[in-house]
Amino acid sequence: MHHLATLPADLIGAAFTVLILLVFGMLAGDDPWKLGRAGPPHDGVARRAKDAPIRAMVMGTDGRLSTSKVTAFSWTIAIVYALSTMCAVVIVENRPFGDMMDQLADSYLLLLGGPFAALVLAKGITVTRINNGSLAKPKATNPSISIKDLASNDAGQTDLVDFQFLMFNAIALAYVLLRFSLHPHDGLPDLPTAFAGLTSVSALTYTANKAVAGATPAITSAAFDPATRQVTVRGLSLGAAQAQVRFDDHAVELVRSSATEVVFVAPPDAGAGSHSIRVEVPSGTGHHVVETTVVLPAPPAPPAPPAPAA
Repeated sequence: MHHLATLPADLIGAAFTVLILLVFGMLAGDDPWKLGRAGPPHDGVARRAKDAPIRAMVMGTDGRLSTSKVTAFSWTIAIVYALSTMCAVVIVENRPFGDMMDQLADSYLLLLGGPFAALVLAKGITVTRINNGSLAKPKATNPSISIKDLASNDAGQTDLVDFQFLMFNAIALAYVLLRFSLHPHDGLPDLPTAFAGLTSVSALTYTANKAVAGATPAITSAAFDPATRQVTVRGLSLGAAQAQVRFDDHAVELVRSSATEVVFVAPPDAGAGSHSIRVEVPSGTGHHVVETTVVLPAPPAPPAPPAPAA
């Protein structure tokens, strides 16, 4: 009986996984690894951005990395690598394939079910809320790959639930890959059900957080009324009574507030010039923050004294 050493088996599995991604990227789009950029206009007609199928699987429609997509994609690649490696071992050593698949039917179904359920449910919740107007998903100004997006909300603030979901799955994934790569002939490593359950619980919490998260706020204008010294900030999803507003890093009391407008009185010591405004809106287990500036005019100059009579 031929024996396939550990390192060659791992290399065969890794190479086959990369080959699958390359073939898919080549067949599914003409820009498999990049974000996709529109080419220069041709005969006055703008060209469509190139397809980027690999990155499309891990990025949301807003141009940011999607936590649920990246997690599900990572587990998919890990299982493809493991199955490819086991196939190489079975073919070379002429072993029964079923002997290496015992673990896949138990805790791994629970392990894989959590991230994929979170992906499907989170996408459904997000699409539904966008369609009914209860959620806004602003697109990234310059789409790029940023690891920060995996543990952040749409406003860029770190979200505890996203971080927990990401970390539990990262630890489980690292454990599986390390144990398997060291002993590929033993098949997928045994994974305690309680360990796999953590990923499912975090997936449930992640999905629930998507359902209760508030819409991403946006500021469209900020104006100052010299007569009343009131500052009016207008925008979308500003949090109404839940909004917390700071003027030059000092908390201010709201005169009135709604989802599209917050009004407060500028502090009496605020002089002429540009001043910062920060609006913080609670959102699920986190919060969204938007900032802008407003310019206070200089007080009118006192009237000049009348000229003395000649």
